[in-house]
Amino acid sequence: MSIILLSNAVMIGNIISFFACSLTTASGFIRSKKIALLLQSVQMTLSGLVCIILGSPSGAIINFISIFRNILCSKDKLNNTAKGVIIGLSTVLSLMFNTRGMIGLIPVAATILYTLFLDKFEGTKFKWLMIATWGLWTVHDFAIQSYVSSVFNVLTMVTAFISIVRSGSKTAEP
Repeated sequence: MSIILLSNAVMIGNIISFFACSLTTASGFIRSKKIALLLQSVQMTLSGLVCIILGSPSGAIINFISIFRNILCSKDKLNNTAKGVIIGLSTVLSLMFNTRGMIGLIPVAATILYTLFLDKFEGTKFKWLMIATWGLWTVHDFAIQSYVSSVFNVLTMVTAFISIVRSGSKTAEP
């Protein structure tokens, strides 16, 4: 019976993940950081739900706290104090509720990286930042059986990379 319930959870999580990840992929093509952050916030709400369904409380915590971070950034209010609070809160809560060992810490690493540089990078450098953090999330998502998220993360990294190549920018180097 528990195998059936687990299979149902994986299936439901992956269905929700499909809708969430469609937004992530779209954000890879958007040039406006504010619009990309808005799409990511909606995606993070759904992804947080997926993490709860698939048993990754630290992933859910990171997703929900990251919404607040993105709102602050979109309003140009992501200062060093706010970054410290977000990183500290994300780290402490994730450590308290992590049930996945090292896999549960990957979202913390991704959020620290993204939070530190989110308001520092524009254009191509911002896309490289997104590629790096999506790479981390891909490992986490695969480990918690969010296979749709894993595939979409890879596709989004590819689309962001294509966007970088097409821009022909000299800043395309990480």
